[in-house]
Amino acid sequence: MSKRAREEYGGSGGRDAGGLGQPGIGLARSSGGGSWSAEYHTVLLLKASEFAKVIGRQGKIVNELRQRTGAHIKGIDLVGEDRMVTIGGTGTQIEDAFEVPPPPTLLLLPLLLLLLLLLMSMLMLMLFLMLPILLLLLLDFDLDQRR
Repeated sequence: MSKRAREEYGGSGGRDAGGLGQPGIGLARSSGGGSWSAEYHTVLLLKASEFAKVIGRQGKIVNELRQRTGAHIKGIDLVGEDRMVTIGGTGTQIEDAFEVPPPPTLLLLPLLLLLLLLLMSMLMLMLFLMLPILLLLLLDFDLDQRR
């Protein structure tokens, strides 16, 4: 964090808890005035490279996060390399914004295992149904050769 940003927003560098000078994430009750209508808000101070990871290409990550949580999320350019992300909403919305959903492949794993079990069951059933027919064919074939 630049010296000017530290002076303006408080803190000792890195992430700042709502201007309190403590590392971490700040969560504060909103005063309800102005355009900020959320019950709570939190502020993250980030370097540009971290900010890009949060926002995603063309805002894809942050837009998905807004849709999933219903939280109000804004990115603000500060002095130099510093960026600020503000997240507003109910306590639950803010908690959900920090929750990392499982990757889609993990969600599909139980379905794939069920499909594999079903295929194995069908294969076993076909084998047991076909086994008598195969035995009869083999025995008949052997009987024909012995004559």
